[in-house]
Amino acid sequence: MLVTVCTVAQHEYEDAGKLYDKAGFHFEKDLPTALDDSIALSLYLRIAALLPESSSNAGMLFTSLERAGILEQTAGAQAAAVPLYKRALTVQANFGLHDSLAFKPNLYLGNAYYFLNNYDSALYYFKKAELLQQNDDPAEEQFRLYNSLGAIYFEGGNFQQSINYFYRALQLLASHERAYDYISYALHNNIASALRQMHLYDSSLHIYQSILQYSEKTEKDVLLLNISNIFLEKNLPDSALSYLSRISGDTAVEKTALYVRLGRAKYLQQQFQPSREYLDKAIVYNRDILKNEKNVEVADAYKILGDIAKAGGDYSTALEYYQSAIIQSDYNFNNESIQANPETFFSSFSSFSLFENLLAKANCLAEWQRQANAGDRIALAIKTYQSAFALLDYINKSYDNEQARLFIGQAAAPSYTDAVNWLLDVYEKDQKQAYLEILLQWTERSKAVALLIGSRENRLKWQTGIPDSLLQEERKLRNIISHLRLQAEEQTDSTTNAVVKSSLQENEVLLSRLISRFNDYPDYYRQKYAPDTINIRSIQAMLPGTHAVISFFNTGNILLCFQITDNAISLLTIPDVHKINSLVQEFTKQLQNQLPGKPNAAEKEGKQLFKELIAPLLPGLKRYEQLIIIPHKQLGYLPFEALQSGARFLLEDFVISYQQALTFLQSAKWELPDLENGLVMAPFPEAVPGAHFPVLPASKEEVKNLHGTVLYGKEASRQAFASKAGAASVIHLATHAVTNNDQPGRSFIAFYPHKEMDSTFKLYATDILSIPMHHTQLLFLSACETATGKLQEGEGILSLSRAFAEAGCSNVITSLWKAEDRATAYISQRFYYHLKREKNYAQALRKAKLDIMHDPEYAQFAMPSFWSHLVYIGNIQEIRSIGTPGNYLIAIMVGIFGTGLYFFYRVKRTH
Repeated sequence: MLVTVCTVAQHEYEDAGKLYDKAGFHFEKDLPTALDDSIALSLYLRIAALLPESSSNAGMLFTSLERAGILEQTAGAQAAAVPLYKRALTVQANFGLHDSLAFKPNLYLGNAYYFLNNYDSALYYFKKAELLQQNDDPAEEQFRLYNSLGAIYFEGGNFQQSINYFYRALQLLASHERAYDYISYALHNNIASALRQMHLYDSSLHIYQSILQYSEKTEKDVLLLNISNIFLEKNLPDSALSYLSRISGDTAVEKTALYVRLGRAKYLQQQFQPSREYLDKAIVYNRDILKNEKNVEVADAYKILGDIAKAGGDYSTALEYYQSAIIQSDYNFNNESIQANPETFFSSFSSFSLFENLLAKANCLAEWQRQANAGDRIALAIKTYQSAFALLDYINKSYDNEQARLFIGQAAAPSYTDAVNWLLDVYEKDQKQAYLEILLQWTERSKAVALLIGSRENRLKWQTGIPDSLLQEERKLRNIISHLRLQAEEQTDSTTNAVVKSSLQENEVLLSRLISRFNDYPDYYRQKYAPDTINIRSIQAMLPGTHAVISFFNTGNILLCFQITDNAISLLTIPDVHKINSLVQEFTKQLQNQLPGKPNAAEKEGKQLFKELIAPLLPGLKRYEQLIIIPHKQLGYLPFEALQSGARFLLEDFVISYQQALTFLQSAKWELPDLENGLVMAPFPEAVPGAHFPVLPASKEEVKNLHGTVLYGKEASRQAFASKAGAASVIHLATHAVTNNDQPGRSFIAFYPHKEMDSTFKLYATDILSIPMHHTQLLFLSACETATGKLQEGEGILSLSRAFAEAGCSNVITSLWKAEDRATAYISQRFYYHLKREKNYAQALRKAKLDIMHDPEYAQFAMPSFWSHLVYIGNIQEIRSIGTPGNYLIAIMVGIFGTGLYFFYRVKRTH
């Protein structure tokens, strides 16, 4: 039998060889016909069925499978190509064929999944291909790879990264002799489309118009459609129609897109009937000609029809249209019932379109409920908002850079506000605890999302087994990118600037490629993409009985103030948020302009803010000693401890700490950080030649009693910080900092400059992420304005301290404005004195501030301007009882009485 099997196998192998030669004859023709392709495909499939998998025929089997996949794709059978490419890759891996052979199957698999609208899988295989890419791979294949990756990032809403890949493809194009005119046109068009999505309309229009004059007729139609989109998004329908009138729309896809844009233009002109007619044409055309293929153009048509129906008060019809829009936006979702929403988002082919359609449905349900006061729609509206926000969470986690997360956060912020405003109305009528908790969850999920994801990713990199070599490579690339960004911003020569920008895009692509490798580590991937939920009960359980959380949310008109304790949640609404914002602005201005020894210039505003923000909360705060304050928007600039009632500051009654959102709250054990393992730096205790920063003479006194590595002057360099920070338990920086509100990434901390005009002494915000700081238990930024910066909608204040938090520092003491050198030095010293006794950061900082308030030698610095700039942002820690105003008197009396008894007994015993 063994002999018989071997004979058959040999016979089959010989037959396979003949079939292989015959298939190659048809496949390799310069101008193969459809018949050639059909014959070659049939033969390659027979070979794949005949040949057993073994090392002797692995090469033939691999090529047959790969070519069969190519032929299936050529015929449009994307799904049939997938298993062929996968089997080819299995053969390549099992029998040790050269790794370079896996490039094409991975690339083509990515293309197949792209056309099947499975974008997560497409991205996975494109990234695999990118790692395998060789310089001698065919130019067309390299262009296809980078353009495809750009398209994937575009569909996911990561527009800046898509531009990087499109430009990378253009760079490859320029390095080859062949012109590839159509590819160049396509890449420029794609770059312009990404810029349009980023609302950079002028730059986008410039590119569109620059390639319009060189385009063929079909290409012109696509460009005219894209240009019309710019004017539609700017709500300029007349200008859009002028471009649309020049389009013939010869292909089915173009005709569908043309009808949709015409419908949208008429909608913007409030011409609803013509709009409906055009949109219906687009839907019919898609159904009859394109076989009801899912696409975002048709999704947009359904959404606009829904908007028209809702505007007319026909909510039921509007919901049906929105449901159809959702179906068109999600390849895997087909449920026509308005009771249903997508629950998983790992294969959404147009994520932000899907988000907008889910939001449109939720807003429609909310408006219908408001108009008819129909309680049965509340649950579905909440469910739909939850689905939209879960998708937003997935989108953010899929991005590989903070810029994209900040952009999406800004774009999505109004959706949270709309949802909160609606549910607030519902809660105020029904007073159901469940609605209150959902309100709290939504407000907190909208805060500092990019920071939350970035800090979690940085933590997971160190906890889930990713090799140090990859993490070192990431740090290296981040440093290079930060340096190149600064060069690009400062470069005035256009030729040099083009080279710098090209290098920047290349390195950002390399970083993206590297970050994608982290997803190969299962623990990292699983924890990164784990759904985020805010478990109110868990948060309450971690709160000590002495702590209360006060969390604010600015709806644009009113201020919501949530109070969370270990056993209760309550909500207070504060009207006239514009008045609050004006008071905050004036209060902080007065604090920053206060002169030493003068009366409190901010007293009036401080008392008014206390009355508006704190006084209404006091009845519920009687038994609490520490307030954890979560500000929102402009309140992020406010030092709450400086608010006062009468002559008494809030600092005197409560320990106060801050946090970005409930999602950041963590409980910390009573463990004193290793103060002996500190990194202490004071670069400017004396004059520095050529430096543009004033001397900080008190900084040497400030740090003289600290332990660990203590560096002054020349020793306090940026290089020393970068090399030593990762191992330090406590870091104290007594230096200067500069905030850049226009470009937050250019805010920096100053170290010692070793030569005039030296810029390498600046540690920029963008550099901080390249420094591993997950071992740092406490960071004390004794520098000006490290807690302030640009206020980013949907994220918060983009400060230097925020950058350190993202790098891994969960406990930070930071400054809201320019500090007075001597006062800050005093507070710093007293802080460490109290920390050794209290083992609590917020309590130690409070006591240090009380010390300077009551120290006669520092009476000129008793006003809040000189102590309230320092704030603690960090973990929950238990505190020792601080007492209340009444308790202070009792404690003193007991102390006197006890002393009297002591002397009484001594006297009695003596006699």
